[in-house]
Amino acid sequence: LHVDNHDPRGVANYGTKYYVADVADMQVYVYDGSTYLTRWNLNVNNATPEGITTNGVNIWVVDRVDKRAYKYDMNGNYISRFSLDTNNNNARGIGSNVVTPVQPIAFDGSSSGSSSAGGSTLTIAHTVGTQSNRILVVGTQAEDSSNVDCTVSSVTYNGKPMTKINEAIAGTSFYMCAGLWYILSPDSGAHNIVINYTGNVSSATGGGVSIYSAAQQGPESQNVQFLNSATSITTSITTLTNGAWVIDSVGSGNAGVGFTPLAAGQTERYDVATGDSAGAGSTLYVANSGVVSLGWSQGANRLAHVLAAFAPA
Repeated sequence: LHVDNHDPRGVANYGTKYYVADVADMQVYVYDGSTYLTRWNLNVNNATPEGITTNGVNIWVVDRVDKRAYKYDMNGNYISRFSLDTNNNNARGIGSNVVTPVQPIAFDGSSSGSSSAGGSTLTIAHTVGTQSNRILVVGTQAEDSSNVDCTVSSVTYNGKPMTKINEAIAGTSFYMCAGLWYILSPDSGAHNIVINYTGNVSSATGGGVSIYSAAQQGPESQNVQFLNSATSITTSITTLTNGAWVIDSVGSGNAGVGFTPLAAGQTERYDVATGDSAGAGSTLYVANSGVVSLGWSQGANRLAHVLAAFAPA
């Protein structure tokens, strides 16, 4: 624990986050796994915390002396309180009847590939683990003078068809097409992702991101954006489930500069360039459902961006 978190009186968990109430300094300490993140003050009347719980939307802290349970949001903002029964006068703990995901979504592996050969296919080797409730998400990016040829006609993994989520196209005379595809319960082991474009493309990039402990269903939400002339792009998405993961695909008409993720907690999973274009993909864990944004900066002249959110199992 943090050096100042020396008198803990309860711990609550949601996803990878842990919330520890400390009676000595009237604060809640927040950790991501074993990494200390931040802390926040309890309400001034919540001076003797003896238990803490969360459902991923709110946090409750019971006070032994005040004989009340205090409600906070996940950032520590006080919301309300209620009094305990008169016979419940020595409370030492509190629980929630909302069960958090037993095993939150976790990262399995990533891959990437590129081609400037002017063909209509791109093949990427990707290895999927053996964990339960797997999903493979593939990001596609292609640059061409035709906004038809750069679109993707199909994607397969180990010969099995993947499902299209969405696609974005940026440009006016030369075009960048970016898309996302997924497959539930992909075959374990080392197999090929094969991306098929509608026609021959000037350059192509792509990447795979596999996750596990994810609900075996399609994305719960998705969004796209394209900018015909920009050096950065930020796109919002609304997640519907606590503990969801957002996965994205971004394509750029500039191969000379690498991508930089812009959102807090956004983890780059691949970044690849070839010929006159580049592509990247990332993930973001979202503890509480709602609106979040993912963004990228890059020395681009056109940017296309696709996002999708996946619920935990």
